[in-house]
Amino acid sequence: MQQKGYEIILAADSDIMLYGDLNELAQRMHRGNYQAAFSIGADHGWVHCASGHVSCWTRAGIANFCTFLLSLYTDALIRSDWETICANPLLNNCHVGISDMTALYLFYIRNKETILNQSVVADNQVFDHNMMMATNYEHGEYAMQGRVKRIKWLRNGQPIAYNQLKNTTVRMSALHFQGNSKNRIHRYYTGNDLLLQRVFRESRLQAAFMYYKAKAGWQRLRIWWHRPGKQVDVPDYSPAQ
Repeated sequence: MQQKGYEIILAADSDIMLYGDLNELAQRMHRGNYQAAFSIGADHGWVHCASGHVSCWTRAGIANFCTFLLSLYTDALIRSDWETICANPLLNNCHVGISDMTALYLFYIRNKETILNQSVVADNQVFDHNMMMATNYEHGEYAMQGRVKRIKWLRNGQPIAYNQLKNTTVRMSALHFQGNSKNRIHRYYTGNDLLLQRVFRESRLQAAFMYYKAKAGWQRLRIWWHRPGKQVDVPDYSPAQ
C-alpha cells in the first residue's frame, strides 16, 4: 500500500464471490472513520474468532494491525489474553485452536469503535459469513435450503437471502463458500463465460453426490446384514435318505 500509494484496499479469500459495489463499502468506511472492516459474529466472545475472508483496510489500519501482530508475543497484557484463550476447556474438547482468526479477534476487541462489522445488516445489505451456516451475526439468522443458505436472485444478478429475524430479504454483497460448499461455488457465478469450467465442476459435483450416496447405501446394507440377532437360514446339503 505504501509503495503504490493506496489509501484503502480489499482483501478476499479465493472462495469468495463478490456482488456488491465495493465503492459503497469504501464510502461507509470513510464516513465512519473506520480503519478496517471484517466479520464478527455475536458469539465472538466465546469462540474468540473474527474472520477476514472479506476484509477492507485503510493504510493506517493495516499498519496498526501489523504492529499489533508483532506485539502478540511481547506485550504482557496481550499474552495474558492469549494464554487465557488457550486454557479455555472448550478449545481442549473441540477441533478449535489458536489461529489468525484469534489474532484478528484480539485486535477487534481493542479497536471496536474503529472497525466496521460486515456481518451486521446495514442499508439492507450484508457480507455472508459462511454459506453453510444460518448464523451470520445472530444465531439462526438466515433461512437454509439443505446444507447451504437459501439464495434468490434479483434481475440485476444480485443475490438475496431471507433474514428470519428481521422477516425480510437482504442483499448479499458477498457469499463465502467455506469448507465443502466450495464444490458449489460455480453455481453462483453470474458471468457468461467459463462455461466449460462450470460444466466440469458440476459434473464432478454430481459424480461425488452419486458416489457418497452409493457408499452410504452400502454401509447401511452392511449394518443391516450384520445386525445382532439376525436369523440366517443355512441350507441342508446332507445326502437325501
